[in-house]
Amino acid sequence: AYAAYYKSGIDSLFDFAFSGSTGIIANTIKKSIPAKSYAEAMVKEQKLYASYNENYVNAPFYTNHDMARSAGYYAGDDAQSKVKLAGALNLLMSGNAFVYYGEELGMKGSGKDENKRAPMYWSENTAETGMCKGPANMDAIKMLYGSYEEQDKDPLSVYQYYRQVIRLRNIYPVIANGKVQMADDISGQDICAFIKNAKLQKSDDENSLLIVINTSAESKMVDLSEHKEYCMLGGVLTVSREKVILKGNNLTLPAYGIAVLTGQTDAK
Repeated sequence: AYAAYYKSGIDSLFDFAFSGSTGIIANTIKKSIPAKSYAEAMVKEQKLYASYNENYVNAPFYTNHDMARSAGYYAGDDAQSKVKLAGALNLLMSGNAFVYYGEELGMKGSGKDENKRAPMYWSENTAETGMCKGPANMDAIKMLYGSYEEQDKDPLSVYQYYRQVIRLRNIYPVIANGKVQMADDISGQDICAFIKNAKLQKSDDENSLLIVINTSAESKMVDLSEHKEYCMLGGVLTVSREKVILKGNNLTLPAYGIAVLTGQTDAK
């Protein structure tokens, strides 16, 4: 429905299909749809949007002020891992990605609007400089994953994970600027793999990455023999201390792990 607005000449629209508790990102994490569906949807929409305006710039987002906070979408012992991975799925999309404040801390908030707009959780101390009061009718909310003050010191926190994703996005501009191509041979129920290609500025050369995502709670080994050109680990994202291992053509991804592979020796 909103894709048609690109025909008017507007250059960027929020991508609602991937957002919210029933969007493509959350459904991928919940295993309501196969992992490969995430990349398939990106391929489908880039063709659709370009059919209306070839110069469109997508605006992916995961939540906003009208939606329940994503920390409430997931339950179980691995809920925090899912919160992290979902944040990565938002930030690995092409276009100008948006993060609603507090998602990088895994803030909670659902029900009435006031609860979805709780103040930024800088500190547990409400008297701390920079803290503010929430909306007048906001319910008391017990946050799950700690304030910024606490998470900043924890290398395995949701906040530090978001920092790592954003760092990768900045190192490899092709993540934001590239066109998505499915890697069908290694994508399926638990693994989503796709290639991003983009022309380098002032050059006819293409910059290319292979991104492989494990959406399952178990370690997975992926055979990359059909993608030998992507021979280097350009970056990894893990939700724990487990390692991503590339040995020959075999890529081992821990639970909820992500590998960014490149054939280049440096980022462009």
